[in-house]
Amino acid sequence: MDDAEHSFRKALEVAREQEARMWELRAACDLAQMLRDHGRWAEARDLLAPIHGWFSEGFDVKELQRAKTLLDGLSYLASSAYERHRPCSSVPDSAGPTSTISREGAAWARHRVCRCGRSGPFRPG
Repeated sequence: MDDAEHSFRKALEVAREQEARMWELRAACDLAQMLRDHGRWAEARDLLAPIHGWFSEGFDVKELQRAKTLLDGLSYLASSAYERHRPCSSVPDSAGPTSTISREGAAWARHRVCRCGRSGPFRPG
């Protein structure tokens, strides 16, 4: 675990101890984004999804919108459409059906640069 990941996990721990849900969501978004950028999509989705799921209102709040966009992109990365691209990095296990994806999440996922240097858009085969 590198220093950045350690710091994000520490922020999550502190937010949980203080029962500060919005701060926990913010730290989870930051950590999930870093994990996504390192190709650890399933781990990022599994971290963020339950925290985002706690919220039942306030979806117009910036942090909740950010979390939704990030989750949508992670869902796309784990979907069969992205899997058909077969990037050089390993493709995560699918965790069930893909959710409805926002335009921003889809745009990020479709234009991701593969570790081999090849860039998107990645389209179903």
